[in-house]
Amino acid sequence: MLELALVLVILGLIIVVTVSAIMEHQTSSQKKQVSHRMNEVAEWLRLQHAQTQSYEGILPADWVTQDAGMHYQISLATKPIAASDPNTQFPALGPAAYTLQAVPEEADECGTLLLDHTGRRGVTGEGASVAACWGP
Repeated sequence: MLELALVLVILGLIIVVTVSAIMEHQTSSQKKQVSHRMNEVAEWLRLQHAQTQSYEGILPADWVTQDAGMHYQISLATKPIAASDPNTQFPALGPAAYTLQAVPEEADECGTLLLDHTGRRGVTGEGASVAACWGP
């Protein structure tokens, strides 16, 4: 009986570790997917700026719709956003500046992912690190 209980405990630990690793991998994949999409949107905005001399406008719907499994909504910030670093402010949309924001469907430690017209990345999660949230 004791051996059976020990086997069940070990099996339970293996399952917990496996499920945790799978969930972490899914979260990492989602963040990679949204960062890739944000970079695509930023490139589109740069091309629009080259043609119109302004970042103001509406993003095409297919750039901001959620891809299967992405779980983030991408939009242009309409007001300045303070990042997790209190000394870092991201600009609102204007003729010469923009900030893309990717708001997660469910709260996570990174909060909203930010990308501005200079390529600067940020996060709004308290205590969150840009490197950990955006990855390499």
